[in-house]
Amino acid sequence: MSSRTRRSGRRISSSGPHPAKTPNRFAWSHWNLVQGAWCGCGRTSSPRPPYGTGHDTLFVAYYASAEIGCHLAVGWPVPERILDLFTEFRNAANGLTPPSGFGLISALVYHGLDAIGTAEKDEMRELTLRGGPWTSEERDALLDYCESDVLALARLLPAMLPKIDIPRAVYRGRYMAAAARIERAGVPIDIPRRWSA
Repeated sequence: MSSRTRRSGRRISSSGPHPAKTPNRFAWSHWNLVQGAWCGCGRTSSPRPPYGTGHDTLFVAYYASAEIGCHLAVGWPVPERILDLFTEFRNAANGLTPPSGFGLISALVYHGLDAIGTAEKDEMRELTLRGGPWTSEERDALLDYCESDVLALARLLPAMLPKIDIPRAVYRGRYMAAAARIERAGVPIDIPRRWSA
């Protein structure tokens, strides 16, 4: 990785009952991992994300297809270089069955790091999916949740990085961008033919 490369951990939370529908851009969080600087957390209606997406940025996410799905839904460019710590955790734990599965909390615990409680994470996910309007307390809680996910990535990356083959990991990250496009488009089904068989 060159000294010009910026690493960006980020989380976008959006509301909406179905991922293919355009979400309400509620919140984004961005941490510059090279500079160790918090770059923001809040609402945006910008036509471009508040962080780089070009070849000089390594976009770090956990389950990147969800984050890229938000990019696609709001018309933001898809990052060129993606490091998805979910796919890297799955790769590292291939053949194992972590007790809590392969989610972010499980990856943190697997690597000996602190994590928010599963119940709290589930509650925040449900609040996001419910959609607005939110009370000011709910908005603050959702922003805190976005921030906690990004800070978790900032702690998880150094624990995982020594064992990650970056060129292959970026290739797997490209697949997660393709998966986001597939999830957004859906799978066409010929209903009359399906039910006539």
